Amino acid sequence: MIAAVFDTNIFLQAILSESGPANACLEELFAGRIVVFVHPEILAEIDDFLLRPRIREKYRQVELPRTPRLIRRIRKYGTWVPFVDRVVNLERDPTDSIFLNIAITCDADLTCFEG
Repeated sequence: MIAAVFDTNIFLQAILSESGPANACLEELFAGRIVVFVHPEILAEIDDFLLRPRIREKYRQVELPRTPRLIRRIRKYGTWVPFVDRVVNLERDPTDSIFLNIAITCDADLTCFEG
């Protein structure tokens, strides 16, 4: 089974589009065909993004009941990683460091992030 770390953008794109490839990735998680490591920093970033007024205005689908339902499913099916070794620090974008550090800590097969 593939073990992966998804960048916050994968989760956000899945929230914004039910028919896109990001949503298909999450459906693989929900079906139990892949393992996706999730850390509290990732969910905090998702929450922060979704609470921004300009995002809520621009993307009306964020208000749909589907959004909290999807977040609950990510919490339920994701594999929680409470502690992450801080091995890598990406100087050009320090916020992306968490994804690589989760992958290293959990020995993930795949890391999907915009970097």
